[in-house]
Order: sequence, then structure tokens, then C-alpha cells
Amino acid sequence: MGTFSKIKKYSKPSHRLDEKIKDLDNQIKKTLGEAIANSTAGVYSKTEYVEPVEAVPPTNEDVPDTSGITGDDFVQPTGGGDENDPDTWDSGWQDTSYLYNSDELAGETDRSIIKSVPDPPAGDAPAAGGGIVISGAFFGTSVGYIANGNEYKQVLIGGLIGGTERPTENSRGFGGIYRYLTDDEFAYAVAFWNSYQSTKTTRTVGIKAWREYNRFHDFQRGGEWETWTGGPKRTDDRGRRLILDTFGVFVQPNQYESDPGSPYQHGYSKLIQRYELGDPNYYPGPIPSKIGDKWGLSPEAYNELVAGTVTLPPIPSGSGWRGRYDQFGREIDPKTGIPVQGPMPPAANKLRGV
Repeated sequence: MGTFSKIKKYSKPSHRLDEKIKDLDNQIKKTLGEAIANSTAGVYSKTEYVEPVEAVPPTNEDVPDTSGITGDDFVQPTGGGDENDPDTWDSGWQDTSYLYNSDELAGETDRSIIKSVPDPPAGDAPAAGGGIVISGAFFGTSVGYIANGNEYKQVLIGGLIGGTERPTENSRGFGGIYRYLTDDEFAYAVAFWNSYQSTKTTRTVGIKAWREYNRFHDFQRGGEWETWTGGPKRTDDRGRRLILDTFGVFVQPNQYESDPGSPYQHGYSKLIQRYELGDPNYYPGPIPSKIGDKWGLSPEAYNELVAGTVTLPPIPSGSGWRGRYDQFGREIDPKTGIPVQGPMPPAANKLRGV
């Protein structure tokens, strides 16, 4: 049995095939839209090519120095504090606005004017723009930041014979100088050390800030706390004994991303408009009437053909005609699926206007 004969044998509907066709139709609707599936809309389209656009790198700029801290004539605000007037010590030198820019820059306010560090995992957080600050009040060079209230907070400990102790795994061992730090605090100290190394060649500016009184280090300077003569002192709301000291803050300008730039954009074809088959801009018009004359169609049948609404009357009983008719009124041989040549059957006369 030939392949064609096998095809003829299976004339019953295939539900499985129908389901696949239905599924394909649904996928087309999802991809191209409801109006495009089973329609000639969008068969023709008008496009234009959009050239590729080169990548633009981000733009970084220095945070504008609104306090003058990076300049040569910087004057620190004292908040009314006077070193010769004890009545001003409780409220003086607590202003930290000299460290940050309060203007909105790229959607963010209070950006640090100078290079600073993130908040530590524990303890007092840096003031806005807390900077990287050094102190010689203890052994070697202590390194830390300015916290809220203009208070100095040590992160890196000064060496006994000078310099600054580097936080290493050995320094966390028995007798190590950083042995009391938690894992998070130690990681913060390591990051702080790295920032300090990349900043310490920058010029420093002297500032006044508060720190806790330490009798071991401070007695030589001003004596006992009760009779302190080394300058302004105060007790804060947590009962801590604070004295005013001089520190050096690195004034390396801090930068921010003023423009994020843009990534590389590939060239592409931009869809401007979709058209149907009958649109005169893309097809010279509907099916010419001469074709209707050639096929012997009546004006009504021709119009139905163009509109896609051709319907055929039922086959007259006893007509002797087998099978069905195509939209042109020709009989379709049910065995071959090919139109039968010869005169039009009576059932098709309506299409021919007879």
C-alpha cells in the first residue's frame, strides 16, 4: 500500500493533531498578540534600523567642599565653645557639619567631603563624613574616626615603640593587642587599616574633638580629672569623662558618582507600524476583478471571495454529486482532494450568478 493510500485510509478526525494546532495558536497569541493570531494583520511591517550606541563610563566627581576643610584657610566651627570659658564647655565643639555636604548630590544628602569609612559592627557609628583621623595622645599613632558629638573613636592601636599596630591573625592570639575583638570587629579593623594605608600620604588638617580621659596617658598633661588643668573637659549624659584634644584628619577628597553612564546598546530594527495584506502601502490593492471574470464569478461571489466570507449552499439531494465544493464552486473529489474538472454543478450556480 502506497503512502497516499495510507493517508486516505485515516479519514477520521485527529484529536491529538487538533490539540497541537490549538496549542500552537495559543502560543502565537501570547507571542504576537490576540489580534495577530489567525489574521493577516502584521504580515507586513515598517521598520527602521537603530544604530548601536557606545558605552558611556560613569562620571565621578569630588564632593563639593562646603566647609573649606580641604583648603588652607579652614576654620572649625566651635558651636559657641571658648577654651577660656568653662560655661561653654558642655555645649561647645560638638558640631560635625564641617565633615559633610548637606546638599543633595545624585539623590543623596550628607555626603562626606573627605574620604571616610563605613559604620563599625558595634559601638558608636561615625558622624556623617567621619573621616580617617590620627592621634598622638597614646603610644605611637592611634587611628580612628569622628563619631556623633565630635568624639574621637579609636580603631587601630598605636605601637608601643611608635607607628600603628597592624591587625593580623597573630595579633589576635594570646597576648595580642587585638585579642579582644570579635570576628566582625577584627574584619572591620582590617578594612580600616587598608583605607588608612591608601590615605596616609594625604595632607592632614588639625581639628579639635572630644575623647575619654585616660589617667595613665593624661596625668602628665593636666593632672587628676577632678583638678584637670589641660583644657576644656565635660561629663556626658552617659557619665563618661571627656577632654578636648587635638587630632589630625586626612583631607583626601571624597568622590561620588554624579552620572551612572550607560551600557553598550546593540543596533536593532525598530518596529514602526504593522499592516494587513490589503493595505495599499504594501499591496497594490484587493484581488483584481479580472480574476473574478476569468473564474466566472458573479459580483456578489467576487465580493465574498475578497472579504473571505464565501459560503456554499448545501448540495441538492439526488444531485448525484459526490463530496464537497471549494470556494470557487468546483467539486472536490473526496478520494484525491483535487477539484473535479468539468461544468459547475447546480449547487454552485449561485456563485456564478446563474
